[in-house]
Amino acid sequence: MHFARRLRFTNVHTFNRYAYANNNPYKYVDPDGQLAIHWHGGITFVAALNSGHSLSDSLSIGYRAMQADWEEGSQGSTESACARHAMECPNSNPQAAKLNHAKLITGALNSGDLGLASHAIQDQFAGGHRGFSFWPGSFGNLGFWGSAKHLLADIFPSFSTISSSYSATKTAISGNKNSKPSGGSKPGAGNRRGGSLCGTLKCKEDNQERNKFR
Repeated sequence: MHFARRLRFTNVHTFNRYAYANNNPYKYVDPDGQLAIHWHGGITFVAALNSGHSLSDSLSIGYRAMQADWEEGSQGSTESACARHAMECPNSNPQAAKLNHAKLITGALNSGDLGLASHAIQDQFAGGHRGFSFWPGSFGNLGFWGSAKHLLADIFPSFSTISSSYSATKTAISGNKNSKPSGGSKPGAGNRRGGSLCGTLKCKEDNQERNKFR
């Protein structure tokens, strides 16, 4: 516990904005151009540690926040995929996207999946996502300038984006227990539930439905 206290950070504005991407933000970004994967991990780890979680739990929650970007189904244009990235899907609208986003965060927090909740919380502040921007399913459909604007805003986040992401994440996961350890490093790797490996969005949604009746 004493060791964990010594690791606490107090001023997010002193962070190297590109350290979590190994000072190479062009390389270490997620497939859809959200915050660099390492950004999610770093912001979440610090927020978890400073909200009272243990060092090991904070590492696990931070890793899970990154994993939310590469597990199977996470980069599509389904309602669940768009909700975790705080974006509007095809055949939807910003109001519906906002409701789905809030629903996903609430569900993740209630089930103890603090990493997924953190990821979704942070993406709403990312430059390419604010206001639940439309996501057509690929950068090709956004066009050159649309893709460039999205990527630049997310690869080089402002201090305001970092600060807001950190503060909102810390507030949300404070007092919540993490019961979703991170899975493997391959797409589709996730948590074991009911004796089976569950790493896809469909699998997790099915488990959530089954848990309602337990």
